[in-house]
Amino acid sequence: MELQEGIVEQAVSSIRTVYSYVAEERTAKEYQNALKPALELGIKQGLMKGMAIGTVGITFAVWALQGWYGSTLVINKGAKGGNVFTAGLCIIYGGLALGGSLINVKYFIDGNIAAARIFEMIHRVPGIDSADEQGKTISDVKGEVDFRDIEFEYPSRPGSLVLNKFNLKVMSGQTVGLVGTSGSGKSTVINLLERFYEPLRGDILLDGVDIKTLQLKWLRNQMGLVTQEPVLFATSIKENILFGKEDASMEEVIRAAKAANAHNFINKLSEKYNTPSGQVGEFGSHEQLIQNSSGTYAVMVKLQRAYMNDEILLEAEDTEDGSAFPGYDGTIRVGETPDKSLSRNTSFGMITNQQQEDDSSPNLRQLISMTAPEWKSTLIGCAGALAYGLIPPLNSFCLGALLAVYFENDHSRIKSQTRIYCFAFLAFAVFTFLTNVIQHYYFGIMGETLTERVRGAIFEKILTFEIEWFDQENNSSGSICARLATDAVMVRTLVTDRLSLLTQAVSSATLAVVLAFMLSWRLALVAVALEPGVIAAVYLREMTMRIMSKKILRAQSESSKLASEAFGNHKTITAFGSQEKILKLYDRTQVSSRKESNRQSWYAGVGLFISQFLTSALIAVICWYGGKLLFQKKIAYKHLFQIFFILVSTGRVIAETASMTSDLSKGTSALKSVFQILQRETKMDPENPDGIVTEKINGEIEFKQVYFIYPARPKQIILRGLDLKIEAAKFVALVGRSGSGKSTIIRLIEGFYDTLSGSIEVDGIDIMQYNLRSLRSHIAMVSQEPTLFAGTIRDNISYAKQNATEAEIMEASSIANAHEFIRCNFIFTFTLLNFSSYCRLRI
Repeated sequence: MELQEGIVEQAVSSIRTVYSYVAEERTAKEYQNALKPALELGIKQGLMKGMAIGTVGITFAVWALQGWYGSTLVINKGAKGGNVFTAGLCIIYGGLALGGSLINVKYFIDGNIAAARIFEMIHRVPGIDSADEQGKTISDVKGEVDFRDIEFEYPSRPGSLVLNKFNLKVMSGQTVGLVGTSGSGKSTVINLLERFYEPLRGDILLDGVDIKTLQLKWLRNQMGLVTQEPVLFATSIKENILFGKEDASMEEVIRAAKAANAHNFINKLSEKYNTPSGQVGEFGSHEQLIQNSSGTYAVMVKLQRAYMNDEILLEAEDTEDGSAFPGYDGTIRVGETPDKSLSRNTSFGMITNQQQEDDSSPNLRQLISMTAPEWKSTLIGCAGALAYGLIPPLNSFCLGALLAVYFENDHSRIKSQTRIYCFAFLAFAVFTFLTNVIQHYYFGIMGETLTERVRGAIFEKILTFEIEWFDQENNSSGSICARLATDAVMVRTLVTDRLSLLTQAVSSATLAVVLAFMLSWRLALVAVALEPGVIAAVYLREMTMRIMSKKILRAQSESSKLASEAFGNHKTITAFGSQEKILKLYDRTQVSSRKESNRQSWYAGVGLFISQFLTSALIAVICWYGGKLLFQKKIAYKHLFQIFFILVSTGRVIAETASMTSDLSKGTSALKSVFQILQRETKMDPENPDGIVTEKINGEIEFKQVYFIYPARPKQIILRGLDLKIEAAKFVALVGRSGSGKSTIIRLIEGFYDTLSGSIEVDGIDIMQYNLRSLRSHIAMVSQEPTLFAGTIRDNISYAKQNATEAEIMEASSIANAHEFIRCNFIFTFTLLNFSSYCRLRI
């Protein structure tokens, strides 16, 4: 599952990279291959599930033993039949209750293990304690920094010195840029100055004072840090800026924003400084961040934090020369590959696309057709479920008869009748095991195959959608991962698990009603009339517990999200000394969770009381009316017992089946979500068969009166009548402030978006007349935030050319000035670690 989600998360979060390198087919195949182990495991789990549930048949074997031994007590010991049956009934149901409770023992074990880890963490004494208030402070910080003979290696990579006898002195007011190859220790210098780590040897001085002797929180408060990969927390822009200075006034916030050149574009947002900044970990350009995924925007806000706290300003940006990248940032190169065309489409996705998706309706018939190849497994599974559904009413029929036998006066009849029913119970035990194995194994085959087919179809379809679809907030990488993980499973549940339960319930109810009316139509009428009450009682109990747990989990989601962000960005929080602020925010999110838990506990208690009361009251009514019929000699006591057991047990089965209506609702919603994707038509078909096909382009680009707005921001015009001509083989640098459209131009050349008006031509042909995938295959792009996909260094270098030879890979890495770094630190097949931003850029 982790491999599947990793492929989807990387593909969607880096969809421009995937499209740019025409890697859709490759990515879809990787995902399909990742689904195979899950399919095999799911089928095995279906078999194991059937065997596990089939062990319930032991209960029937116990009934056989109890029936036989009870008859010996009645015959040989003169025991009363009612007492014997009651004792056996209590022991069996007590054992079942105890067995059911043992399932919860695992939660106590898990809780004990979790508690041990929690207390180990609580009692751990950190080597560098950010909360330690001991140490000196400097009254007037000048900002002179001195590194003396520093030796350092990261704890995770012992034996690999990052800094060896490093010396550096930075005078107060001086601006210093650290230049070097990736892995040479540029970021490490800042990490040591912030005291995220301690050097092995050597000293670091601030204004002549060893930073080890300074109060840590005070030291970090003197610095402003801008990391290579800026982070925005899921709160407002204002709150993010205040991470640099919690008690800053609004005037200071605005002044910091102006100093970081961010005030103007923040004011263009609808909620200005109160605009939520989106999910943490979203990186990219300015345009992306305004759509809740922009790294440039994040840089601006991070710079604001730094300016709020500017005694020492640290900017962790790679400074190595990028001249080794002639194709950097979207330069088109001459190449040879086929291409086709695409017709222009200027509709603005969000409204049109949303209407299209909302109009999609669940098509159960089409879904069932997807299971057609497994029709044999489906039929066999249904037959197993149908057969298993007959067992509860038949077992109840035998139980009632066994109870009546105990009141017989003829000992030989007691013995013979008991033997018959005991063999029937043993047959039920074997039958229960076999039918459960059959239905769950074959439903497992059908369900897991359907899940694989649905996931593969969804992901393959998603990789044909236009970029603006991914810009929508509800189509983030996390959302799509959730769809593939949960929607496909819910659809499988709708078709397989629920089909199994419904088949069982229908067969049980049908046989129960038939048997009841055959035995006594009067009592059957009353019992059937009261049966909805029993069903409602059990249903109420089941639903109360489910709703309670779901609401509590929903209330806890906000605090869980905040905790996840805090742990994932510990350095940022530590650098700004914002631990107390994060803890206060976390405590605030816990309040609603605690209140919701208390409220739901009261509701659960009331719900359980009502369900238990109704169940007992309805049983009492059935017994009362049955006794009245028995007194009037309108029913035999044997039939009374049989009808009672049949209808009560069957009502419980039906109620438990009815309690899954929420799952059916979820399944229907998931089905709608699935077909919203499968039936959606992309507005920019990357494989338009009517496009122009050319094996070679020269690379001459011309923008003619291009107007453009992002579909997600229809009120903000990015390009206004842009005219730009770039001759083939020329290097062109686009310079401008954030939001001026530099990245937008590259995206338009790639065909990620269509223009509002005007045209973009490559070699004199409108790019919308090319096949997008073939056009993109002629373009080499390195984005502002380089992406490395899961796999080896070799896999990433050969990403754009799957059949690349070893010599070509070596040549490419040498041209990118990456070969020596890779050779010295790793081997080409080594799995990727946490490389710096520029190291990823070179690869």
